[in-house]
Amino acid sequence: MKVSVIVSAFNAADILPTTLPPLLDQDYPKEDLEIILVNDASTDSTSNIIASERWAKQCTVIHHEINLGRSATRNSGLRATKGDLLIFLDCDIEVPSGFISNHV
Repeated sequence: MKVSVIVSAFNAADILPTTLPPLLDQDYPKEDLEIILVNDASTDSTSNIIASERWAKQCTVIHHEINLGRSATRNSGLRATKGDLLIFLDCDIEVPSGFISNHV
């Protein structure tokens, strides 16, 4: 089953280096997992962090030019998904390695 995880982020430069690695290191097959990061016009270095090679290779990144709020970021991510199962996360949630498998 293809799983899409949509992560909303706003001014999350301080937390993303903590929350993204466990999300990208799931026990679920990588070929069936897509991570979509939606930057809601952050004014800190969030856009630089998620555009870095470390994250950009494993994630789809969407940037809003103006801050639209959590619902709009989730909808932007939703429009970009290819998954059969959708999981919405905020950028400050650290997940265990079986998080996606448990949802499936």
